[in-house]
Amino acid sequence: MDSFPSRARHASLIFSEKAEKISLDELSSYKSLHTLIVRDESSLFDNKLPFLKHEQKFIAEMKFLSLLSLKQSSINQIIPDVICSLGLLRYLDLSRSSGIEELPDSICGLTYLQTLDVHSCTKLKKLPDNTAIHLTNLRYLNINGCKSLNSMPSYIGKLTKLREMPWFVVGKEAGEGIAELKGMNRLKGRLEIRRLGNVGNGEEAKEADLKKIQLTSLVLEWTCTTDEKEDRSTIDEEVLENLQPHINLKELSLFRYKGSNLPSWLYHLHSLKHLELRDCPKLATLPDDMQHLGSLERLDLRNCPKLASLPEDLGNLGSLKYLLLSSCPQIPSLPSTGLPKSLKSLTIQSSLAAVLLLFQIKTFDMAMVQRRLCVCGLK
Repeated sequence: MDSFPSRARHASLIFSEKAEKISLDELSSYKSLHTLIVRDESSLFDNKLPFLKHEQKFIAEMKFLSLLSLKQSSINQIIPDVICSLGLLRYLDLSRSSGIEELPDSICGLTYLQTLDVHSCTKLKKLPDNTAIHLTNLRYLNINGCKSLNSMPSYIGKLTKLREMPWFVVGKEAGEGIAELKGMNRLKGRLEIRRLGNVGNGEEAKEADLKKIQLTSLVLEWTCTTDEKEDRSTIDEEVLENLQPHINLKELSLFRYKGSNLPSWLYHLHSLKHLELRDCPKLATLPDDMQHLGSLERLDLRNCPKLASLPEDLGNLGSLKYLLLSSCPQIPSLPSTGLPKSLKSLTIQSSLAAVLLLFQIKTFDMAMVQRRLCVCGLK
């Protein structure tokens, strides 16, 4: 720190294994910092930098901070007084801080905040209740990988300036439902909607209005907070039918979907490149009009125990390069049209039927460059 310029506005501190003593005391002289990035590249945080009251008080004196990153630290709580003192903060990164269980309500006082990144904070249970009321300038909210999070802040749909929100967790209370997505028309990139089992019916799902033109990847996941033994097959089908995305969608994944049929809108996704169906216990068939998915390059079918056949027109998917079948034991044969000539990789896992499938492969030209066949997991 001896060579640290007195007029510096941006500081990045990296604590390595060679560090013998860690302290932020010296930073107290640099109250005009605009950027502070703290990185831990060792296990020293666990033993020498608990990053609680002592170290945070120096950050509280940096009134001009606009970017604060404490990514992957062992921090387990944010002192409210520290946060409320950083009134000019626009970017706050607490991602991969595995000890954080909740954020203080004082974060809602950061009215200029545009980015809040808490992804992979696996113990984080909730965001501040008033997030949607006060953080109206928020553009980026990353809660991806926050596995303990049961719902979003109430009425988060008021944050209409949001551009990226990789995860949305459907809750059961007022203001926590899927309808909160309706007005978020600026969302772009990837969106994973979790706990769709908390959606009561198709009309409720329709309120989400997922035809958002800038969304390119959609993941729909059906865990819920109610009795998992409840037969929801009909409800799940209605919900999925009413979650129709924009026709420009590039990637679609369905996880733990309990319906028997896929939605009618699937085959209108002419730009779809990747389709993944995983842990769908009642899915029985794939319709025989998949040829409309002319852009499809990757098809992943994993743990669909009742799926009894592949589409007859599978061989007509001229863009298909990767086909994976895993734990789909009821598929007895390939379609009569065979496999697409465009296929580069065929992977069949954990299925006794894989042997039968292997002997039926005729159109899979093994002489083609970069072609790969993998049959594994047989017992």
